[in-house]
Amino acid sequence: MNQFKSYETGDFVWDPFFRQWVLSPTSETDFFWHQWMQENPDRADRIHEARAVVLSLQVNEPALPAHEIEQVVKSTISRIHQPTSAIPEYQQRPLPVYKRRWFQVAASVSVVLLAAWLTHSYFRSGQPSTRLDAPFAIANNQTSAITDTANTSSQPVVIHLEDGSTVTLAPASRIHYAKNFSTPKREVYLNGEAFFEVAKDPAHPFLVYANGLVTKVLGTSFTVKAYESSREVIVEVKTGRVSVFAQSDPKAREKAINRELDGVVLSPNQKIVYKTDEVRMRKTLVEKPVLLKTVVQPSFHFEDKPANEVFAALEKAYGVPIIYDRDLMMDCPLTASLDSMALYDQLTIICKAIEARYELVEGQIVIHGKGCKTN
Repeated sequence: MNQFKSYETGDFVWDPFFRQWVLSPTSETDFFWHQWMQENPDRADRIHEARAVVLSLQVNEPALPAHEIEQVVKSTISRIHQPTSAIPEYQQRPLPVYKRRWFQVAASVSVVLLAAWLTHSYFRSGQPSTRLDAPFAIANNQTSAITDTANTSSQPVVIHLEDGSTVTLAPASRIHYAKNFSTPKREVYLNGEAFFEVAKDPAHPFLVYANGLVTKVLGTSFTVKAYESSREVIVEVKTGRVSVFAQSDPKAREKAINRELDGVVLSPNQKIVYKTDEVRMRKTLVEKPVLLKTVVQPSFHFEDKPANEVFAALEKAYGVPIIYDRDLMMDCPLTASLDSMALYDQLTIICKAIEARYELVEGQIVIHGKGCKTN
């Protein structure tokens, strides 16, 4: 992106999209930044410097009092202006990265900025949220009125939208949306928790904005949890597919307009945990995966079935990708009745039977095992 060409090290350190790549890289962000560095080799040093600073600040420090912040600022400025001629000759040799002047200065400034941000967040925590001011900008582009709905009761409230979609709004939650969707995008702004059942309309993507994270769908059902007091935004998919991306993403506007699903794509039983204070996304599975809605209820009673067929049946029933070595697993017969069991319990029993193990990786189930061939 063009704006990065003028960035100095400190600019990269505090850019949310850059921090997301450093702290929680994905194939998409890896491709973007490596390609960008190839196209802009003169900025590569600043990229590496900023990356080192971001990694050094992964541990969240407590908020500092204002007078301590001022002291750190003065100390940092005085170090920057210190003369270098008095440095003994024996020290004039290549220093480790963490001892170089640019690193110490950048790290000090970063700590100051981080502390100031934390202090600001602390003092405004008791004030009304301003994250939902954005919906009112919609009114400038369309004549329909903006609806502001808050659930002040102790029970979920069902809201019916003009396009046929429904929103089940949890207690202590609030949404803003246009009363009549008259633009190419159907936009909703959420503070709190809600379950969305979106009417299918591929020509008009449905977008939910929540604490810096955008969830885009064409027609599906999913839950978003984004309370102002929390440092996490969680998106869980029940049916269909959604894509999520940070509002700070340089391509956020393109992804919102595009009729395809860009960003991190989630399928049923997958979820994203977005750390707002670290600008980090983690893709995984929901705590209790549920069966997909099908015409025929699947059976999990297996009689001498190869393990690869068992895994294929689970994958189809839950819609969750299961990665395994087919050639190894086809020689592992399984006889078991796994009906009425949760997915993770089923996997535990299967893996014990075939001397394997499973792990969750990026919203997928990966099976590790040596197979069952006997010599």
